[in-house]
Amino acid sequence: MNIQLEIKECMTRAMRRECHLLIMIACSGFLNALQGQTIVNTETLLIQGDSTLVWTAGIGGDFSRGNIHVTDLSVDAGITIDRGLTVWKLMTSYNRLAEDGTTIQGNSFGHLRWEWGEVSRVHFFGFLQTSSNNVLLMQQRNLLGAGVKYRLVDKEKGWLSASYGCFWEQEIYLSEVVETDTDLLRSSAIVSGQLNPSPEFSTRLTAYIQSDYRNWADSRAYVEWAFDVSLTERVAFEYNFGLRWDGEPHAGLSAWDIGSTIGLRFGFNGIK
Repeated sequence: MNIQLEIKECMTRAMRRECHLLIMIACSGFLNALQGQTIVNTETLLIQGDSTLVWTAGIGGDFSRGNIHVTDLSVDAGITIDRGLTVWKLMTSYNRLAEDGTTIQGNSFGHLRWEWGEVSRVHFFGFLQTSSNNVLLMQQRNLLGAGVKYRLVDKEKGWLSASYGCFWEQEIYLSEVVETDTDLLRSSAIVSGQLNPSPEFSTRLTAYIQSDYRNWADSRAYVEWAFDVSLTERVAFEYNFGLRWDGEPHAGLSAWDIGSTIGLRFGFNGIK
């Protein structure tokens, strides 16, 4: 399990940039919860703001007590350090589903990303990601990759980008009798965009396909849509929906996954 917020004006120019920062990392939580093979979408997380330091955090879930005790918790955080043409991003997420104190499903991931170039035109990126899971059969997933991203449309109220790259993927399973560990190289083609029709509302769409260079039948496609509605200067209501298809699902699992979350997003676009 595993898997990569552009800000443009909110009430005032600075507030809007801050508002649109609130958009994404929570989706990584619900995508992780879909299936033991799911890839975390980090493509549009924490895109640059106008400050040298940008951070965001989110929380969502369900807590039931009474005849049954259920905890469904997703938390995440991320930070961007902008040094002009060079940008560093760090993201992390933790998710747990438990009943009567017993964990049914849980996972966590960390993602470190380096970018160089003009975000409004062309930039190069590299990333390192690791995730641990206790859902289904997969225990750990590690990624190391690089690519280039091109801005197709860059307007005040929205943008559209396309990127292409590749990454090394390692998957470690609980039982090699059922599923053997993998070590392969995948291609990654991605289209992503964001629309900001008003200072209080923003929406984002991401679609990608990733294929094993040695076995093109082993491909994965994914579409994710999300929107945020500002509640206060630093808090927004957030909804995420994701649909994923796997050409060669592991251990006889379904090829399709659908997931969604509702939660709150906290953010700060700070200190120039």
